[in-house]
Amino acid sequence: MRRLGVVLLTAIATASVVLSAGCSKPKAADLCSLIQTGELPGQLEEGFPKPGDGEDKACRWETSDGTSLRTDLMAYGQASALGEVWNASPRTIADREVYVAARGFTEPGGPVIECSSVTQHDKDALRMTLAVDEPRGDLCAELTTLLEKALPRLTS
Repeated sequence: MRRLGVVLLTAIATASVVLSAGCSKPKAADLCSLIQTGELPGQLEEGFPKPGDGEDKACRWETSDGTSLRTDLMAYGQASALGEVWNASPRTIADREVYVAARGFTEPGGPVIECSSVTQHDKDALRMTLAVDEPRGDLCAELTTLLEKALPRLTS
C-alpha cells in the first residue's frame, strides 16, 4: 500500500499535461506494451494501461524490488524547464537529449526518493520517474538503463 502511495504521490507531483499522440510521437502505452511483453522488467499496476484511447494514457508499473515507475507525455517546453528547475544538464541517451535529475522530499506517508527524466521529442516530451520510499542504489543509473532500452522503441 505504501508503494502505491509513492506512485500516487509521484503522479500528483507530476503536474503534466497528457497529450494525444500521433504516429511519430512517443506513446506512454508503448512503454506499457514493452512491460507486457517482458522487454522491460516489472509488473503493470492494476488498471494500467487504461482502457479506451490508451495511446495517450499514463503508464505505471512496479519492478520486483519495489521501485515504482510512471511515464506520461508532457507539453512542449517542459523538458528544458525541468532542467532549469533542477539545475540539471541534458545528457544524450539513444540520440536524444534527456534531462535526468534526482530529488528527495517528505510526504505524509513518509520520505520519497525519486529520479525523473524528461525527453523532448518533436512537440511533446516524455517523462519517466522512478520512485522508492527507502534510500537504495542509484535510481538515476537505473533510470538511465531503462531509457537506453526504451527510448529507441518509443521515439522511432
